[in-house]
Amino acid sequence: MRKKSRLTNLLNIIIIITIFFTFHSCVNNIQEDEEKSTTPLNFIGSIQSLSDSRIVNNGFEKGDEVGLFAMINPDELKEERYIDNMKFIASETSSSMVFTAVESTFYPENNAEMDLIGYYPYQAKGSESGTSLITVSVKTSQKEDSDYSLSDFLVAKASKITSLQKTELSFGHKYTKVKIILKLASGLDESLLKAKDPLISAIGFYTSANYDLLADDFSSYAKQKTIFPHGSWVWNDTLKSLVGKDFILIPQAIDSSKQSFTIELDGRVYFCKVPADMNLTSGSEKKITITFKPSTDELISQVSGSIQLWSIDVTDANTSNQLTNNTVDISMLSFSSSNIYNVIYQGKTIAEICKEYLLADNITSRALVVYPVTNSKADLTKGIVLQLLDRKGNVHGGSVSWNEANNSLTYTLGTDEVHDSFYIKSDKTISLTKGENDLSISLIAKRLRDLRTGKAQQYPLVKIGTQYWMADNLNTAFYKDGTQMTKLTSITEGAIGYKMSESGNYYYTKGAIQANNIVPNGWKIPSTSDWNLLKTYLKDNGSLLKSGDWNAADTENVILPATNLTGFGAYPIAISVKTFLEEYRGDLASYWTLNEDNTDLAENNFLLHKNNQNMITCSVGTTKAFPLRCLKK
Repeated sequence: MRKKSRLTNLLNIIIIITIFFTFHSCVNNIQEDEEKSTTPLNFIGSIQSLSDSRIVNNGFEKGDEVGLFAMINPDELKEERYIDNMKFIASETSSSMVFTAVESTFYPENNAEMDLIGYYPYQAKGSESGTSLITVSVKTSQKEDSDYSLSDFLVAKASKITSLQKTELSFGHKYTKVKIILKLASGLDESLLKAKDPLISAIGFYTSANYDLLADDFSSYAKQKTIFPHGSWVWNDTLKSLVGKDFILIPQAIDSSKQSFTIELDGRVYFCKVPADMNLTSGSEKKITITFKPSTDELISQVSGSIQLWSIDVTDANTSNQLTNNTVDISMLSFSSSNIYNVIYQGKTIAEICKEYLLADNITSRALVVYPVTNSKADLTKGIVLQLLDRKGNVHGGSVSWNEANNSLTYTLGTDEVHDSFYIKSDKTISLTKGENDLSISLIAKRLRDLRTGKAQQYPLVKIGTQYWMADNLNTAFYKDGTQMTKLTSITEGAIGYKMSESGNYYYTKGAIQANNIVPNGWKIPSTSDWNLLKTYLKDNGSLLKSGDWNAADTENVILPATNLTGFGAYPIAISVKTFLEEYRGDLASYWTLNEDNTDLAENNFLLHKNNQNMITCSVGTTKAFPLRCLKK
């Protein structure tokens, strides 16, 4: 794994060009202008040792690739090149890191002077003949060490080099590092932020540009994307902050109307505009401190820039909090709190984004779909497919229309590239094209908020076809009116209450369910008809609902697939029978079911079993307790 310390601490990489002298004499009649030098060009990489710098003992690693251009004076890069974008690969020796060219490369004859330009990371295209421009980029996801390292861009230059001198090539950073400090507002309980893992992203930043190797500047910016940072959150007791996340960004002008940092925490998305006076200068390291007030759904951001390792420039800037944005960037959404997000304008939901499973004659794929919402109800006949998560190519941007009577889908194929964002027009319609008067909206994960105990318990939601399900089982020891249920140790006939497993799963008796005071407002116990609608839509494929570790099938001794592509999350937590409970873990998942008329409990409950990939049923009996999964009315 690549060391994180190179990007954290690397300031200058010293390349010592070591000359390996080889003597030979001309014993034939080859013309002088056809003779080639026999002094090979290799690179030995080492790190400049500075006692006051943390870069000591950090450097290139085996397999790193560096590109090199060499021009014989007085030629320039735009003119004739003696070495044109030659790749050198690092190989480790007992005492140093040697860079060897992929092809034999020698100094020119007669000690001709050369100008050298080196860069990292190597790219095959390099700088084309007749220009000094090279196209560079950063990774949109910098989470992995390898992608983080390849998001750096280093350049070194040396002039008038001959084979008779030892040369030092000092590589310097050309991008900007932005470190994030997520600070808890004064007076708030540390638990609101400590030990949490908020998702942060940088949206609207250019991820590609041309860099001029001679003029040392950037131009032709392109590809405004969402960027995800490197590192892991660590709580700093002194700062009362989460630290440890940073981005590598291409230096660029700040446009506060388009660029922002976003934070998703506990299902809420917060926007923090980048201040226009925050300069992203080459080789600099900036700190952005975001003071967070989760209890009031506010972000207050104070930005200060300081240079710690990359350069000596120091700047300061300030910004204010903002919870709205006129670009709905879906790439920044984690879908960890729920498979559905509400798009809110002036306090009202005007659209919803669903991560769902599309299944029809002409489509089988997970997808991100946006629907318009009017009077709190999504119009399921006007869905726009932003992304097909299991398809590649120009297949996105299609449309979906659902038949709510039979839970079926009509899908129209798309021909677009992936859509990372959409916009809400002034008339509240959804558009894939940015306009001048797009509405400024906010985003929040759509969840079921259960307030029966005076404290909100939130459940994730998932849309499957036209049905909206809880994506988790009901976990409460209280009836809806706040009355506490009886906790049981054994399920006997006529028992009313619940049983709980050691892992915290709840199982309710028939009597507790029949009390009709357990289901959250606006929700219901699914009926046999509801389960059959789900079964028909998914073509009786239970693997699409199964999640977690299931035991092997008894008859075949193989583990049947549990893909959970729908996001339903049916874990095999089993049921409770008399005093037995954990003995059935891994074998099945079953849920309370109403009869066809929705008037009483059905004689058989919905069941997923380790021995069967179909959706089947099991008898209720009088000494059983089952989990409860609710369906929106």
